[in-house]
Formats: sequence, C-alpha cells, structure tokens
Amino acid sequence: MMSLLTEYAFTSRMKRGVQTMCKIVEEYGDERAAEAFKQGELKKAIDDAKSFYANGAPISLIANSLNMTEEQVKEIVQGVTVTV
Repeated sequence: MMSLLTEYAFTSRMKRGVQTMCKIVEEYGDERAAEAFKQGELKKAIDDAKSFYANGAPISLIANSLNMTEEQVKEIVQGVTVTV
C-alpha cells in the first residue's frame, strides 16, 4: 500500500503530465487551425484573382489588390500552381 506522501507525489506528477499533454495537444490544434485558415485564404485569393481577371481587371491591379506579385497572378490565370 502506498504511503500518503508517495501517493500525493505520484498524483502530482500525473497531474503535471496530463497538463503538459493537454498543452501540447492544444498547441498542435492551434497550429493546424492556423494552417487551415492560411490555406483557405490562399484558395480565396486564387479564386478572386481568376474572377477579377475574367472580368477584365489588369494583372497589376489584381496583384496590388490581393498582395501578390504580378508573376503570381500571371501563374494563377495561366493555371499554374502558385504558392504565396
């Protein structure tokens, strides 16, 4: 049978371990959410660039409006995969 002091020490270590694991999982979730948001923003910017171009907007205006380079916009409208 564990002594009260030993049981307390064990329980304290377990609580710290659980707290640490919870923190790690929470940080991982936050990172994944941020990455998903970033990917969503990229998809929206690409869709917007295609739409603006289809409606006759100049590439320079599209690039400035979406915080992209003109080269990135040209790649988008030509159907090339773009990383922003």
